Amino acid sequence: MKECIVCRKEYVPIRNNQKCCSSKCSKIHKNNFMKEYRKTEASKLAYERYRNSDKKKACVKRFLLSEKGKSYKKYYKDYNKKYRKTDKFKSIYLICQERYMQTDEYKKSMQRYKQSEKGKRNSMLCATRRREAKNNSIHKWIKEEWKQKCEDTKGFCPCCNIPFNKNEYKCSLDHTPSLSEANKRFKLTGVKQIYTIENINPLCLRCNTIKNNRNLSIKELRKIVMNKESKPKDLYTSKTLNSYY
Repeated sequence: MKECIVCRKEYVPIRNNQKCCSSKCSKIHKNNFMKEYRKTEASKLAYERYRNSDKKKACVKRFLLSEKGKSYKKYYKDYNKKYRKTDKFKSIYLICQERYMQTDEYKKSMQRYKQSEKGKRNSMLCATRRREAKNNSIHKWIKEEWKQKCEDTKGFCPCCNIPFNKNEYKCSLDHTPSLSEANKRFKLTGVKQIYTIENINPLCLRCNTIKNNRNLSIKELRKIVMNKESKPKDLYTSKTLNSYY
């Protein structure tokens, strides 16, 4: 008679090296042994050698080319879509995102992104969406259309014919009619103003600030700008307008 290692019951062994009374107890004993073994350094080194070996690479290739491996790709895609919608994934993702946003690597990558052309255009789109919600208006145009409209100007303001730059004459987005007027109409009628690509124009910051909320054509605005003897420098320091070009 022997005593089982797991459940401590007495049993009649069939083999000399038998330690458990049944198959259930042997599985429990094996799992406990593997948990302790995986914590050791020997198991970690063995796993690293196998992970970087050619044997594992060939095994993975055979699996992916098989019918079972091809079906697993579709299964995991559907599983990931469902898992990303769960509260468990969202809580884990938020924690990881907060940790990454505190690192220096994130700050440097955001600086590079904001200085790129794509970052400037996306910042313009975010600003228009924010102003759209604030002023109760709807923008029905794509960033590719805005890009094409900016390229048609060839880098010059259509009003004053001065090249766009990063300081006083940076490119900005002009609405016709203005957003403030669209907001007033919404309060009176309850109908939102719809802006298409024909209702927006690229203007330099100087001309856009001179126009303000007035409904002026480019010819009328050009006359006002040409009659201005002194430049209103206080208007150029507006931090709410971003560089859109």
